Order: sequence, then structure tokens, then C-alpha cells
Amino acid sequence: MRHVWRWFGPVDKVTIADARQAGAQGIVSALHHVPYGAVWLPAEIQNRQREVASLPDGSASDLNWEIVESLPVSEAIKTQVGEWRSHIANYRT
Repeated sequence: MRHVWRWFGPVDKVTIADARQAGAQGIVSALHHVPYGAVWLPAEIQNRQREVASLPDGSASDLNWEIVESLPVSEAIKTQVGEWRSHIANYRT
């Protein structure tokens, strides 16, 4: 079993350095700033990977984003109204 740490991104009060110091071997996170139903763009994913892999001074954190914590389901999908079909298509992207 590996010790992974749930991290809420740059707004999290616990930094990547803190997680590493606490013994984390990997990071569980998501793109919390992307609206529900929207496509996670490759550039956003790569940016989060860089945020996890680097400390503020630019040195390596020795951590990787290993697990996607959640893919939120929009209310449109839950109720099958509005743009629910396009949201499902976005999840397939």
C-alpha cells in the first residue's frame, strides 16, 4: 500500500512540500477549478502535473499526480436537462 495525499491544488493550505514532508509518496487531486461538465484540457492536466512535480523553488518534489480524485457530474446530467448530452460527450473526450 502506498501513502498518497489528497491535494486541492494551489489553493490548498497544505502545500506539496508539506505533503512530501508528511511522507506522501503520491498525490490524489482533480481540476477543481474546471466547471462541471467541461472538458479537462490537456494543458490544464499538464499544468497540474507540473504543480505536483515541482516545489516553489523549482526543485523536484519527487511526487506525481497518481489518482484523479473525482470527476464531478453536472446537474444537467443528473436530471437529463439542458446540455446533458454535450456534458457526457465532454467526459468521453
